[in-house]
Amino acid sequence: MKIKLPKRIKNKWVKALRSGEYNQCQDRLTDFNGGFCCLGVLQHVLDNGRIDVDPHRGESFCMMTVKTERKLGVYDVLGQAADDSLYQVREFLAEVNDVGTNGKRWGFKRIANWIEENL
Repeated sequence: MKIKLPKRIKNKWVKALRSGEYNQCQDRLTDFNGGFCCLGVLQHVLDNGRIDVDPHRGESFCMMTVKTERKLGVYDVLGQAADDSLYQVREFLAEVNDVGTNGKRWGFKRIANWIEENL
């Protein structure tokens, strides 16, 4: 996974994850009770506090909207996958947030450290 996020986006995301303002939840972008997965935090900071739920997938579908993914370069303006490595990063982060490694979920601080070091 050799990608680099735009510095402004990365800094906002890492700062939000470390802020203590977000409670962590699993298996969805948000639980609408103040809980977010790490990708939900990203969407929340990029879309000025909005979390859009895909009506075909429901609120339990833990993926960013195409609008957010376009900002990151995952999808182009036609909705076609632009970079498979960004997709892999998204899947990896959803996995460590929801399931973890060796049976232990990653907290937001650990996820923020990984983002800072790898993206």
